Amino acid sequence: MILHLLAAGALVAAAGRVDDWRARRRGRRPTPPDPPAVPPAPPEPAAPPRADDAERARLDRALAVSASGAALAMGGALGAAALTPIAVPVLVVASAPVLGRAWHDLVVARTVSFQILLGASTLMVLASGSFVALGLGVTVAAAGQRARHLTRRSARANLESAFAAWSETAVVCRGGEPVEVPLAEVAAGEVIIVSAGRPVPVDGVVTQGVIAVDARAFTGESRLLDRVAGDAVRASTQVVVGRARVRVERAGAETEAARLQALVQATDSYEQAVTQRSEAVVDATVRPTLALAAGAWLVRGPLAAVGCVWGNCADLLWVAAPTSVLHTMDAAARAGLLVKDGRTLDLLEEIDTVVFDKTGTLTLDRFEVVAIDAPGPLDADAILRLAAAAERDQSHPIGKAITAEADRRGLDHRRLTVRRPEVRAGLGLASTVDGRAVLLGSARLLDAAGVAPPTADGARGERGQTVVPTRYGSVCA
Repeated sequence: MILHLLAAGALVAAAGRVDDWRARRRGRRPTPPDPPAVPPAPPEPAAPPRADDAERARLDRALAVSASGAALAMGGALGAAALTPIAVPVLVVASAPVLGRAWHDLVVARTVSFQILLGASTLMVLASGSFVALGLGVTVAAAGQRARHLTRRSARANLESAFAAWSETAVVCRGGEPVEVPLAEVAAGEVIIVSAGRPVPVDGVVTQGVIAVDARAFTGESRLLDRVAGDAVRASTQVVVGRARVRVERAGAETEAARLQALVQATDSYEQAVTQRSEAVVDATVRPTLALAAGAWLVRGPLAAVGCVWGNCADLLWVAAPTSVLHTMDAAARAGLLVKDGRTLDLLEEIDTVVFDKTGTLTLDRFEVVAIDAPGPLDADAILRLAAAAERDQSHPIGKAITAEADRRGLDHRRLTVRRPEVRAGLGLASTVDGRAVLLGSARLLDAAGVAPPTADGARGERGQTVVPTRYGSVCA
């Protein structure tokens, strides 16, 4: 008895050390600060734990208890007989959820489910004294449930990240002055101001100004979309260049992005449907397994019956079916493919034709420089060096592609002096690089400056390339 108490005390002490280590790692137990000169303000009440975090903590505890029971049982089997009496209550605690679910299905729900088979096998193993097998079984089951939870959590986070560009406030024009207000207070018909570096918070129509927005969450294209007066914009799209006024048509939960996000989040219902179908298949194996186990008991004894029950691996389908659905959607989201409704996965085996409505969905998500036209006095490297110097501090995807290509070629554009850079939304960039006037953007920018484009962009435009004319030549991406 004394040895048992000492072992139990050691386990409690070890658990306390582990908790201290985890607390220090998470930053919840910082070094106490020096006493303040004045009494500190009362701390704010802690936010209530989320249900997801509570479920993860429960699964962590279940896995820790199961693994501890398995380790103690293995230690007892390897010669430390004093550990076996400690392992038994730990394994009973680890098996309690299984036994509880089996009791509920048998007595309350009055149905023959796989939970009853699990409960029966647990009792049979306990009765036979196969504590190592029971410890390994409950540990594997707890690890599988935790893996399923983490997969669900990761999938949900990746799916929601497609619409992560949300703003909690909006700049509204009220009384002729811009006022920043919470998004919940913005009403249809009001005019808001959107600018580069911030997401569009509403669905609306541009009334004044020019902006370029990144709408890949909706269109699948990485190409920026120019929006001028009369064009529609959608919530959660990111403004990359420019500033504009937008008349609000829908805000909050009424926006198209919010409705699409709600549809994506409804994958939980599809996961439940898959779980129910797999449970039906698994439950159908219970009666034959019990009958086979009863026959084995009569012929070969209780251990043979345990082997028959544990030989039923149908519970793998029960765990793997919904997990595979979540993993598939998670992998698609990480690859940039948004599955708006999980039920579409059921139809994949029937699909023999895929139709794409635009070429943008079949291209890379970044621009690359593919050619440089240099008909004038400067060669291709000189044109690229000037363009990269002008674009090196800009956020436009094409500008980043030009800078990246100059770096790849080893052109030292960072030594050039750039003065008075001016971004003209919808047109391009004007600046002075080492005393040279550089115009970089569209043909309309050159026309406005009275400069004839050096090359025509029709031929390359027909091949799907974006032509960026400059005063000295064209960069094609």
